Amino acid sequence: MRPASLVVALALALAAGRVARAQTIANDPAEPQVLELVRTDLQGARVRVLVFSASPDKARAAAAAFDGVMRLEALLFEGATGSSLRHLNDSAGTGKTKLAPEVITFLSRAKQAADTTHGALALTALAYAPLWDFSPSAAHVVPEAPRLREAAALVDDTRLVVDEAAGTATLAAGMRIGADSLVVAAAATRAVAQLAESGFGNALVDVGGVIVAAGAPGERPWVVGIQDPRAAGYFASLALAANEAVATSGDYLRFFERDGVRYHDVLDPRTGLPARGCRSVTIVGQDALAAAALARGVMVAGAKGGLALIEGLPGFGAVIVSDDNQVMVSTALRARLRLVRAPVP
Repeated sequence: MRPASLVVALALALAAGRVARAQTIANDPAEPQVLELVRTDLQGARVRVLVFSASPDKARAAAAAFDGVMRLEALLFEGATGSSLRHLNDSAGTGKTKLAPEVITFLSRAKQAADTTHGALALTALAYAPLWDFSPSAAHVVPEAPRLREAAALVDDTRLVVDEAAGTATLAAGMRIGADSLVVAAAATRAVAQLAESGFGNALVDVGGVIVAAGAPGERPWVVGIQDPRAAGYFASLALAANEAVATSGDYLRFFERDGVRYHDVLDPRTGLPARGCRSVTIVGQDALAAAALARGVMVAGAKGGLALIEGLPGFGAVIVSDDNQVMVSTALRARLRLVRAPVP
């Protein structure tokens, strides 16, 4: 079997989380190969890399070269020791905080991406985090309304001011910001750029479920699977154009159920309660950070409102599984999406 023929199956397995080790995919060593290189976790986000190359050793060396990029990206996770965002949060209310140029650039881009969701994504929604615990061993208590209202008063992205010229950020007292879903998108984008600089322009990088594709594995495009939100495996496959990114948000990764209601960690920043209307949202576009923001934003906006939002944004497409299990596909993706089966009810 030619390597390009194997790409579909491998990339689908990758997106579904079933591929777990590095392997060379080719029977003929003289032909270009698809290599999967599994990296260590980035603050709990699994990093996976597919490289299309005729030189396995050089490809592995290139992947190792962006370990430093991943360590740098870890500084943007609010919960990481030494994190720049944690430093900013701890400095809230004290005036301007000087930050490294790459951190300022990230914050500026993150604010711009959040703005495209019209309030459905807020960087300052970390105010709700202490009220929820979705870990399996937790007591799983639904916060009382007064505590949610108190936290809501601290959710306002206009009170995060980023001054790119001065290299500073200012955050109002009592507020905290978190942008982990956008950090993984930035990490995936930077990893692909690092591979390209090393001479590998045909690659697929997956960081915590945000996938960034570069080039193509031979004559066929990269193909990824879209996770079924209620069952293992994928319900659809999607062919990617060169340099596209895919980001998915859903109610099925961190959640608990109480009295027949599913409570998950994609919170509506206006209320602090889990978003309703979608089981999962997959966004495709040329900008991974914007795609990640929109995936969470559409989860909050709901299926119909979210689809309308994406249809009005040139360069982006969406695949939405609504809360009544309907698959909704934006115009831009209809020709490229293949439904394998209906999502499990």
